Amino acid sequence: MTFSCQLPTVFSLAFVLVLLSAPPAALADPPAPAEKLQIISHHPLTMTVNTRQPVILPVKAPRVYVQDPSILTVTAESPQQLMVIARQAGTTQLFIWESANAVRTLEITVLAHSQILQNVLSQHFPELAVEVHDIRGGVTLMGTVASQAVVDQVGALARRHVPLVINKLTVTPAAVIILHTQIIEISSADAESAGLPSLRLAQQDRLTAADHTQITHTAATPLTRESVRVGLVDADNPFHDALARLLETGVARVIAQPVLATVSGTPATYNSGGKYPVVLPQKSGPASLQYEPFGLQLKITPLSSDPAAIQIRVQPEIIEVPTSARMQYEDVAIPAFRTRAADATMRLKSGQTLVLQGMPQGRTRSSQTGLPVLKDIPLVGPAFQATVDQAYNVELLILVRPEIRSTTPARVADKPPF
Repeated sequence: MTFSCQLPTVFSLAFVLVLLSAPPAALADPPAPAEKLQIISHHPLTMTVNTRQPVILPVKAPRVYVQDPSILTVTAESPQQLMVIARQAGTTQLFIWESANAVRTLEITVLAHSQILQNVLSQHFPELAVEVHDIRGGVTLMGTVASQAVVDQVGALARRHVPLVINKLTVTPAAVIILHTQIIEISSADAESAGLPSLRLAQQDRLTAADHTQITHTAATPLTRESVRVGLVDADNPFHDALARLLETGVARVIAQPVLATVSGTPATYNSGGKYPVVLPQKSGPASLQYEPFGLQLKITPLSSDPAAIQIRVQPEIIEVPTSARMQYEDVAIPAFRTRAADATMRLKSGQTLVLQGMPQGRTRSSQTGLPVLKDIPLVGPAFQATVDQAYNVELLILVRPEIRSTTPARVADKPPF
């Protein structure tokens, strides 16, 4: 004796149950408590409220019984066909007897339209706070969204799963999020030689930044992976005083201080660098010239779904053109671009600043040396002088402090950033 069934999706309106058995069929009450039943099979089934599922039996079943008739009911369409009708949300069991003491069961879960649609909306629009309420034959959508386009998208998705949708979503323009950003270079060696304390984050996590060299238009080859520190600092944290001291002494210098404006879920970008000309040889015809970006590429994506906090994702990428790393193709030297990238996401409370530190870079500075007194004599002094190039490393420090403003994007930079 075998049992086979094809289970539909949650939104299916038909379910065919094939029960390969050969007893007679009839509807009956549950057995007396004294009877001992053998559960020979158990199968789950999911339905939605106000839907029907036919249960087709190849032979007559002696008895069927619904554990909770308020959730669903079963009617006999014929001696070999039952109709399961979902009445309200809940879970119950349908018993189908094959003999006097052998029974197969269907555990049937009936979902409300609101439950199904809420799960679907959470998957497709996780950042939206949409309320779904059941009504007779359908649902009502309640909540606020940022644009009419979102209203239409949510409504169209809902109508694909629920027959009747009353869309009461209202449009409220998204608040402007101001990202006060600082990009700083710090020389830890200079800080130590000057006796200045190095920066320490009280709460920090370590990330791994990808580091690879890429020949133009070829696959990237991984080289190393370096550590990046990321953390949060409050407005009164001593970290700010230590950073200000490093800036005053010249150990740290501000590369850029952009103020970026965006809305929740939309990335804001900042590029500091340029484009490097690359000659690309061709198999036939003259070589072509192409410009590849280099420098710092910064992308910041805020997500504001909680009035008490804001989520910030920071994705810095540094693209360098090492003069020593080149690939020779025929008579053309093609530069190898070194790319390093990090990706950090943290949740900030009001007044907090996200700090990302690491991704060291090499720098070179020149200094004048010479014999005392003699090197300062006019005209002949240069003969007693020498220029010395010194290599040193700097770390990148990125600070991001978000601020939620009104829905009007005017005057977004009317406050000092830090």
